[in-house]
Amino acid sequence: ATEQFLREKTPEGQVRAASAFAQKVAVDLKRKLSLHNFDVAVIDQLNLGAALAATSNGLAWASLAISPHMLDPNFRDWPNRIPTEELRRTLGLQQSGETSLAQGISPRLFLLPWISKLDRWPAPGQARHVGNVYGPMEDASSIRNWLRGQDCPRILVSISTSPDSGLRERLRDFLGRMIDALGRLDIRAVITSGGAELPARVPSNIRVEPFVDHSAIIDLVDVTVNHGGWGTISRAIDAGIPMLIVPFERDQPFNATLCAAAGLGMYSFPDELSASELAEAVSFLAQRGNPFSKRARRMSRLWHETGSAHRMSELIVELGELQ
Repeated sequence: ATEQFLREKTPEGQVRAASAFAQKVAVDLKRKLSLHNFDVAVIDQLNLGAALAATSNGLAWASLAISPHMLDPNFRDWPNRIPTEELRRTLGLQQSGETSLAQGISPRLFLLPWISKLDRWPAPGQARHVGNVYGPMEDASSIRNWLRGQDCPRILVSISTSPDSGLRERLRDFLGRMIDALGRLDIRAVITSGGAELPARVPSNIRVEPFVDHSAIIDLVDVTVNHGGWGTISRAIDAGIPMLIVPFERDQPFNATLCAAAGLGMYSFPDELSASELAEAVSFLAQRGNPFSKRARRMSRLWHETGSAHRMSELIVELGELQ
């Protein structure tokens, strides 16, 4: 479904692909939910089909927000344009006057994976800030040992794991400059490439992996270079790590400006930075005591106070008990 969506080049095509996906998920999930005795569900804010399936089964459900950008009252992208009237009739639901994006938000519990200091717009009354909700799921012992193998700054470069064909070329170009930059520095770096093509030669101080569970290594990292996805940002802030954000698409430019305004790092569009400029930026962020590192550590303490994944699980259990 993701690949089909990414092949669409126009907003209209994206709306059609998302609508078809919502229809299939809603009908199939409604049937499957009727076969089980669940008390509560947690649903991605953009998964309209799952939200409507849970509603039609009378199941208590919580929604998990994608990023602060989704609270923009003027948001007009494809998640807000999926037609729902026919789908709601198919599921036996009354018509709703709300947008499709609003229908993907639980009326009971809306989980926000950030803290209130990063709210740009008022959150609804049922919203609860839970900070970072991601925890380690995979064994990354070999990468952890490699990162520990030398006394120098350690850099994580995380770029899109689901690029479309048009984005792949820009990613390849950026990663080529990034590898050139990191090869000039006395650092160790892990690059998660998402399968993007890379230069034939990669310096020995850089380790390239198609995918790495960032939560399993983030405690060893001093700087992260990322594309502005909220999952990577959440992990970085939770760990108190400064960021160089290079946004490519979707909500990433907004996320980059939000983090920069909060003093959590720097951002620039990927096509604007030469290898020398990338090296300079990473080197500065890796210096001990730089202002972005200090701000990131302060923000990390606030995130931990929200309870993060433990607090989220408590809220979900409470919702199930109230059902």
